Amino acid sequence: MLLFRVQKAAVSSAACVRRIITLISPRGAMDSPAATSAAANFNAAVRFSQPTHIVGARNSCTYVVDQLGSPLPASQAHHKSAITALLNGFGEHFAEWFGRDLECRLDRDGGVTTFLASTASSNTVTPPSETTTTTAAAQSSVYVDPVNPLVGALFNVFTAAEHRRQGLSKHLVQLTCDFFDRIGGQLMVLGTGSPFAARTCVSA
Repeated sequence: MLLFRVQKAAVSSAACVRRIITLISPRGAMDSPAATSAAANFNAAVRFSQPTHIVGARNSCTYVVDQLGSPLPASQAHHKSAITALLNGFGEHFAEWFGRDLECRLDRDGGVTTFLASTASSNTVTPPSETTTTTAAAQSSVYVDPVNPLVGALFNVFTAAEHRRQGLSKHLVQLTCDFFDRIGGQLMVLGTGSPFAARTCVSA
C-alpha cells in the first residue's frame, strides 16, 4: 500500500479519490483484473461483521469497535448521530463543510467504511432499538470507489478529548489499513494535516 498525503484540502474524500484515480490510472484501469478483484473483495469485506472489543491503555475502559459500511442499514442508523456528534469536535467548520457531505454518504453512498469505538454500555441492545444512544469515543474512516477501490482516502480520524491517550486511534487506523489491504487497495490518500495521524497510518 502506497501513501499519498493531502494537507488542508477543501475537497470531499470522494472528489479526491476520483481525481487521483483519473491522474494515476491508465486507460482501461477501471476494467482491469486488479480493479475487478478489488471490487469483489470490497463487496465481501463490507458485509456485516461482529463487533470486537478493546480495553483502554490507561483507563481500563472496555470499548466496542464496530465496522460500519455505507449506506448504514436501519439497524445501525443510531450510529450516524453518534459519528456526527463525535466529529463536530473538529470545530464549527466540520458541520458546515464536511458534516453534510458525510451524512449524505452514510445515507446513500456505498464507499465509506468506518471503524467506530464506543463505550460498551451503549451497545447492550441487540438488535439496537430506535431509542438506542451510542456514545462514540473514536473513529477512523476510509472512502473508496466501490467499482474501483484501488485508491482510498483515510479521513475523519478523531478521538473525543475524554478518551484520548487510550490507544484508540492507533487501533482504529490499523483496522482501517488492514481493511484497505484486504480489499486490494493500492494507494491510500491521507487527507489530514495531523502529523500524529500520518505517523499512525505509516506505522500501520
